[in-house]
Amino acid sequence: MPWVDRIFSKLTARYGRDFLSKYEGVDLDLVKSDWAEELAGLQNRPEAIKYALDHPTAKPPNVIEFKDTCSRSPVQTYVAIDAPKPDPSVVNAALRKAKEAVKPQHDVLFPIRRLMWREIEGDKRLTKAQREFWRIALHDEIRKACGMNTKERIDMMELSKALHHMRVET
Repeated sequence: MPWVDRIFSKLTARYGRDFLSKYEGVDLDLVKSDWAEELAGLQNRPEAIKYALDHPTAKPPNVIEFKDTCSRSPVQTYVAIDAPKPDPSVVNAALRKAKEAVKPQHDVLFPIRRLMWREIEGDKRLTKAQREFWRIALHDEIRKACGMNTKERIDMMELSKALHHMRVET
C-alpha cells in the first residue's frame, strides 16, 4: 500500500487539515485500506493517478471522487510503425536452411513402394486396403513416370516394365 500512502501524502500537502478531517475519528490504516481496495488496478496505471493529482478539485476528494478523476485520465495511444522490409537474400537463406532441416533423411515412400512391388510380383497376401493404398499414395508419381492411371485397372506386367528403374530392393 505504499502507493496509497504517497497519494495521502500528496493530498494532505495540498488540502492540509481539510483532507485529514474527513477521516477524523476513523482508523487511518482502515481508510487507506479502503482506498487501496477502491483504487485496485490503478497502481498499474500511474499516469491515471498522476492525472488525478495534477488536476485538483476545489475541495478535498473522497476515494470515489478521486477514482472518478483518475478515470478521466487520457489513455495513452501508441502509433504503429511499419515493420522493416525483409532482405530477400536473408529470407531465402533462412528458407533453404529450414527446408534442409525438415528434409527426410530416407525415402518416406519406401514402405508404400514395397506394397506396390509385392503386388506386381503376385503376392496374394495383400489386402484390398493395401492394394488401394499404394495406388492412391503413388498415383502422381506413377502417372509422371509412365503415364499410367492407378485409379483405373492396370496391367501389373506393363507397370513392372515401366517402373523397373524405380524398384527399391527390400
